[in-house]
Amino acid sequence: MGDNEMKAPPSRLRRFLYANYYCLRMQGRRLWCYGFILIILSLLSLALLRSGWLQLFYQNPHPQSNVAPGLKVDSGVMRKFVASDLQNRNPRLFYNRVPKCGSSTLNSLLKNLTASNPFIYTSSPLLDDWFLATQDMQKSFVQQFMKLPVKSVFDRHLFFLDFTRFGQPNPIYINMIRDPTDRFISEFYFRRRLQKKGTEQGERKWYDEDLEHCIRKAKDYDCRLVDGMYIKNMIAFFCGQDIECSNHNSKWALEKAKENVEKFFTVVGVLEDIDITLRVLQHQLPQYFSGVVELYKASQDHVINKGLNRKQNVSQDVKDVIRKNLTAEYEFYDFIRDRLHFQAQLIR
Repeated sequence: MGDNEMKAPPSRLRRFLYANYYCLRMQGRRLWCYGFILIILSLLSLALLRSGWLQLFYQNPHPQSNVAPGLKVDSGVMRKFVASDLQNRNPRLFYNRVPKCGSSTLNSLLKNLTASNPFIYTSSPLLDDWFLATQDMQKSFVQQFMKLPVKSVFDRHLFFLDFTRFGQPNPIYINMIRDPTDRFISEFYFRRRLQKKGTEQGERKWYDEDLEHCIRKAKDYDCRLVDGMYIKNMIAFFCGQDIECSNHNSKWALEKAKENVEKFFTVVGVLEDIDITLRVLQHQLPQYFSGVVELYKASQDHVINKGLNRKQNVSQDVKDVIRKNLTAEYEFYDFIRDRLHFQAQLIR
């Protein structure tokens, strides 16, 4: 290197090491050096801790070790369900309930819980407007929802709606599902029962049709399960307002529903595991569900609409046909059930 060439200055780390090396050689300043190094290390550790980087060393590298043997948990489910998840949420609770999945039972419990937990409960009278076709309709719903008292529970049959698209924080979403075949059968007879009122004599044949016959001829809209056909299924209540969400056995809709559950739904219960569902709800959302486990155990009168449908004598062969054509619904059902059980295991 020539005399006129500029030499690059040493790095900050090198200057720090140089300074402390010479400092430590000076007997009179050794104590000062030790104190200086301690202060630097303390400040560095504090900065790393606040950034969250240092916490990586304390995370469980094998989170599935906490899962009971035999329980299948999707990698997307391996997250911690803690109260801090709700800190940035709209405090209002929205139960966008799936029909024929025990919603009447849960609604009855919520009404009774208002006596001991300070919140306002509102149930929408709309039963069939599950889909909001236009942006204006969606925006209007969000605006009306935000007018509810801060500590409110609202329920309505409605496909998932992302409030942030309209400049508002999402509410605390909850829902409940059930075995897809059982729900399909229950929905079939429930719809036919509702149609009985006001039917003409010539329509009695349609109302009186048995599910066995309807499935085998596969002509009526509520008995056809063709991939890509528009159908009001469970997945759409978690997938959203996109028309693709209601396409039967849509892989895109299935994955979108899973993604939305993980992002936006604090609890999604399972009717077949109602006891576990209520325990998780009570733990995750005590401001609304405190005491729900004891309330449910105290009286089984909360089970509403049970037995109102006609006798459901459905053969196993027909059930197998239905199940075979609900592949996406069953994948979603298994995903939700594993997620619920995982949440229950985190309760101490």
